[in-house]
Amino acid sequence: MFVYGAKDFEEGKNRNKLRPQDIKKIVSAFDKFEDVDKYCHVADIAELEENEFNLNVPRYVDISEPEEQIDIQEAYDDLKKTYSEQDKLKKLVEADLKELNIKL
Repeated sequence: MFVYGAKDFEEGKNRNKLRPQDIKKIVSAFDKFEDVDKYCHVADIAELEENEFNLNVPRYVDISEPEEQIDIQEAYDDLKKTYSEQDKLKKLVEADLKELNIKL
């Protein structure tokens, strides 16, 4: 059984430590002895052999985060708005500088 517990601990000054709820989660997974998405995986010897006995947890437990969906049109509209606001600010600054007779 491979357990990915990198998110389940309490940070310490010199060492991190497992909290009671972290230990309970590990024990529960072990007692059930079944796969839990993003947390643990039960591998048989054939799977280990297939992976050349590489025991790195991410090889067996998918720990990747789903990619954030981006609305391209919304992002484009936000960017246009930002450029427009930037242009307005630039004109205001230029007007203030001209009024103060400051040239860049």
